Amino acid sequence: MFTAPVTLMSKDDLYSYLDAAYNPPVVDTPEADEIFSDEWWSAREALMNVFKRYGTEDGLGDGDFAVSEYRSNSRGIGVTLTSPALLKNSVIAEVLGVLMEIPEAYSIYFSTEDAPLFNFFVQRDRIMIECDECPNLPAILGLDPINKT
Repeated sequence: MFTAPVTLMSKDDLYSYLDAAYNPPVVDTPEADEIFSDEWWSAREALMNVFKRYGTEDGLGDGDFAVSEYRSNSRGIGVTLTSPALLKNSVIAEVLGVLMEIPEAYSIYFSTEDAPLFNFFVQRDRIMIECDECPNLPAILGLDPINKT
């Protein structure tokens, strides 16, 4: 099972992190953009394979999650959780496994739109949780934070 250090982050840190591109690619030609686009969609598809084992994609209906289809020049992928189906340590472990197999470093951003509101990032070398409105989120996810940023 894959694991990573877990840290808590403040709401201010969350917004700063979201405002910055994660591991941005060098996209200076149309060919480079196409290569990165293929990479990003491949990473998204690998994650979708994990999520579909735990729930149904349909963030606007009765599903459990929605994965962003918006690609910017960032190796970040957003996931909106619309039910607790993916709030499992096993999902995080599988996401970490996928991230370890991808050559480039990606950051997967999980969030909710309904109460309780929470946000967390899964990266191959760490997990960062913002849980001001849901302080028991680490316990729900079966994670033990080592420090607060």
